[in-house]
Amino acid sequence: RSEVLGWFVTLGVDQAAVRAPLYMSLKWLGALAAGLCLITIVLAAAFTRRLQSARRALTGAAAALGRGEPVSFSQTPISEVNHVGAELVSAANELRHRSGQLTAANHALEQRVAERTLELEQARDKAEAAGRAKAEFLANMSHELRTPLTAMIGVSDLLLNSSQHDKPENLLRYLAMQRDAGQGLLSTVNDILDFSKIEAGHVGIERLATGLGELVGSCVDLVSQEAGRKGLALGVEISPDLPDRVLVDPTRTRQILLNLLANAVKFTASGSVRLTVNKVMRGSDPYLSFAIADTGIGIAPDKLPKLFDRFLQADSSTTRRFGGTGLGLAISKGLIQLLGGALEVSSRLGVGSTFTFTLPLLAAAIGAAPAAPTGSQALQSGPS
Repeated sequence: RSEVLGWFVTLGVDQAAVRAPLYMSLKWLGALAAGLCLITIVLAAAFTRRLQSARRALTGAAAALGRGEPVSFSQTPISEVNHVGAELVSAANELRHRSGQLTAANHALEQRVAERTLELEQARDKAEAAGRAKAEFLANMSHELRTPLTAMIGVSDLLLNSSQHDKPENLLRYLAMQRDAGQGLLSTVNDILDFSKIEAGHVGIERLATGLGELVGSCVDLVSQEAGRKGLALGVEISPDLPDRVLVDPTRTRQILLNLLANAVKFTASGSVRLTVNKVMRGSDPYLSFAIADTGIGIAPDKLPKLFDRFLQADSSTTRRFGGTGLGLAISKGLIQLLGGALEVSSRLGVGSTFTFTLPLLAAAIGAAPAAPTGSQALQSGPS
């Protein structure tokens, strides 16, 4: 007898039906992978271009900053890079602005240092010139003081050694020599004292009714003898438009006028010295104008600026040739300024000079008594 021990099942698969969908799935997967790769490549290229644009923009800005040129930044598609670029431009502009300020400050500092250096050099030159001028002045002053003192001592010796049998004219000549030496010494001492008073502002000014003709005539008389000895023509002209009496400081005006006339005679070897007194206007104010013209040695143009400096004469050789303290013109200028006037000079070397000074014209009543001084107070100003 037979028994059934199991069943045998046979399964059959159609490979063609299975392979077709599989192949189709593989194709779709391949196409998808290729598409993804292409998209990745495209995106990578685009991002690379954006990065390169940002790199070029940053590199250009950095290069401009390195060259010290104005920094500009081109916008890129990357906002973060744009933000960094904007900060870079702002920092670069601030740095450039600060650098410009620093350069300007350095330039200003260099200019100030140069100006201060020049000022110091000028001050040093002025100090050295003043030192030389003072040394020369002291040497001249020593000579001016010793000369009359030596003459006075010498004449005194002659008088002491003279006998009763000496001729009277010799004794008179000795006395005249001693008197001249004493007058020269007094003049030098007066110059020093007047200058020190002007420098300290202790010069008293007064206004007195004074005859103009008498004032001018007395000054001309004092220099006429020396002018006659040198053969000079001494002329005076007073404008008829001027009043006979004016309110002036007679002492100071006479001192100024006599100093300028004496200088004109001293420095003129031949020719003439002429004094002209006129009325001039400064705006609406009338002034007395005294012009002293000579045909003397004249003054070189480069010497005119220091002509009125204290302790100086136009040329150091002038002191050796003509003598003098070098204070006369400085004193005259200081007094004229204190009197409210001005002193000017025009000159040609070898032709002559003209010194002109002005004083306020204040007419005094005819027949009036001399006016009381309007001020003997100390004026706190001096020659400039």
